[in-house]
This record gives sequence, structure tokens and C-alpha cells, in this order.
Amino acid sequence: MGHSLSELVQTRFAIWVEGPSDRIYLNHWIEQIDPDLEEGVDYSILFYGGRILSHHGFDDVEGDLVRALSLSRNFAVVIDSDRKNARARINATKSRVKKETETQSGFCWITKGREIENYLNQNVLKTLSGKFNGIHANAGQYGKILNPDKINKVAFARQAIQEASEWPLDLRQRVNALVKHIKAAH
Repeated sequence: MGHSLSELVQTRFAIWVEGPSDRIYLNHWIEQIDPDLEEGVDYSILFYGGRILSHHGFDDVEGDLVRALSLSRNFAVVIDSDRKNARARINATKSRVKKETETQSGFCWITKGREIENYLNQNVLKTLSGKFNGIHANAGQYGKILNPDKINKVAFARQAIQEASEWPLDLRQRVNALVKHIKAAH
């Protein structure tokens, strides 16, 4: 057929995220902006697993890093900033990934708050704190919202998207940009 196996299994647009709860939030937010976009058809969400991000490369350089571009040349990377305050800098791995992503014309979204859960407003967090143990509802933009030792982040995310209707921080801007990149890949 004139195609390699890797060309046949590539996705149109790959979104790299830390884990499964991020996938739940992104699918929900993407649907709010453009309900016609469909995971598995228009884009695929792939997991890099938090600290394992340091083992992924988003450029064409041969080396020891996992070559993320082999799955799709059209891609985004969503990264928790892990910043504890507004003046804190992102770490070297996140800076490297951002640079590599942008060099390859990808979209890099580093959260404005500490983690993706910081995009949930306080009303949602207060409502869910009655259903889940381990929520810090008053943590603010740079606080740690969930205690991973006390809460199932996937179950929490499924409930949170049922409650969430606001677009805090730069959420709407970032999701709009992500949707624009997904559509451009077609």
C-alpha cells in the first residue's frame, strides 16, 4: 500500500497528559467548546505519567528519550505547573518540553495554577468535599487541591465535571487554543 505500519496507526492529533483524570477534564472541556470533536476520531489522549515526562522527547533528536512524535506530528502536551506561588518557576524538564513542543509547532499548555484541578472553582470543590475525603476546597490557585492518598482522582474528576460550569483562570483561552490545534490537524 506504500505506507508503513506506523503511518497507519498514527492519530490525527495526540494530546499528552499526566494521567486518566486529566483525560476526563479535557474531554469535558473540549466538548463544551466543540461538541463535534470526538476522542478516538479527531484526537487521542495519551498518558506520560507525571515524573516520567522527563523520559519523553518532543523533537526529532535521536537519543535515550521516548520519541513522542512517532505517534503524531500534530500534538499538544498538557503539564501541571506544580508552582507553589506566582513567582515560582517551572522546572527544567517542563521548560525543555515546552521548548521542544513549540519548536515542532505543537501546543504546550502549562497550567496557570498548580495542577489541572486548580481550574475547578471553589463552589465545585466545596460541593464535592461532602462526597469525598481529601479535598482542600480553600487551597487557591497554587494549593494542592486533592490528597492522592485519600481520594480516587478519576472518581473525583467524573463527579467534578458534572458540577463544573465556570471557566476559571485561563481555562477557556487554553481549551479554545487546544481545539483550534485539533481542528488544524484535519
